[in-house]
Order: sequence, then C-alpha cells, then structure tokens
Amino acid sequence: MLEQKLLEQIKNLHYSKYFIKETDSYKVESKESQLWSKYYQLKKIKHPHDLFKNFAKLSKIEQQEKIKKIAENKNYNNQYFANPFDFMHKDYWEYAAKVIIKRGYLEVENVIPELFVWLQDINWPGSYDIFQFLCSIPKDAILKYFEDTVKEAIRLSDEIWLFQLQRLMYHFKLTENDFKDKQLFEILNQEIDY
Repeated sequence: MLEQKLLEQIKNLHYSKYFIKETDSYKVESKESQLWSKYYQLKKIKHPHDLFKNFAKLSKIEQQEKIKKIAENKNYNNQYFANPFDFMHKDYWEYAAKVIIKRGYLEVENVIPELFVWLQDINWPGSYDIFQFLCSIPKDAILKYFEDTVKEAIRLSDEIWLFQLQRLMYHFKLTENDFKDKQLFEILNQEIDY
C-alpha cells in the first residue's frame, strides 16, 4: 500500500513540473528524487542510478547480461527508466533506454507517454533507440497518447520535438482520419523548420 502511495505521489509531482514556474521546478525534482529514494529503500533494491555505475567499464556482452537481469527484476519500476532525465546522470540514459527496450512493449505500455519525451532531442543518449522502439509498438498504442504529446510540443514551441513526432507520424502512415483533432494533423503535415 505504501509502495502504491509513493508511486502516486511521484507521478503527481512529475506531472506538476509542467504547470509551475521554471524557477520552482528544481524543488519539485528534488522532492521527486527523495520519493524515489524512499521507494527503492522500501523495495530493498539499489537505486537505478547506482545500477549503472561502472557500466562503461564492462564489455558489451557484460552490459547486455546486466541489462537483461535489471529488465527481468520486476521490483524496478518502469517509470524510473522511462524518465531518467531528472534523476540519472546523462551517461546512464542509454542504459535506461536499453532496460525499457529489453522489457518490451507489453511490459512498458504504462509509460509510453514518457517515452515520447525522449524525442525532444534525438542526440540524447538512448533517444534514437527509444525512437526505434516506439516505431515497433502497435499503432493503436501510440495513438492513445500521440495527440497529447503533439499538443505539449506545440505549447512548448519545441520545433525539434515536433519534427521527431512528425517522423513518427510518417512512420505509422498516420492520416487525418487517425486524429481526433484534425488541426494537429495539419500542423504536423507541414514542413517543420528547426
């Protein structure tokens, strides 16, 4: 019960960052990080950030074996790996992406909205892998969250993110009929300058 309560608090804090002043977001991120630490203490498992220490020193085969073990450990919550940006050093993002991919679509369906965030910058470690992973997910699962993500990218005036979402739209061959809000299709169907 405490575990679910912590996860709910984390989720609420995470989404609240989008609706507060940028100067206050670090306070929310700090609180969110503290809650994650409590969660992992409660579960008696390593903090995911600690899981990836020294990964760079391992061979590719050793990395793959460790990623497989982490992915198989259901005590590690998908949310943390799907959104490592505030809690993990950038050097570890690629490994977080690999855990998500290793778990597979059916295991990570609950964090698809967070996976779209990776597309904000295709140069982020793991971002290209997540893009490819999203391309492998059934179209219907993508469509559930796609329009809300496009709206957020528009709200932020994030041309790079819109361009990546446009690429995803073309990959799935989305048409105007796939959109509830036809205007979003029109925006994505235009040439995007970034």
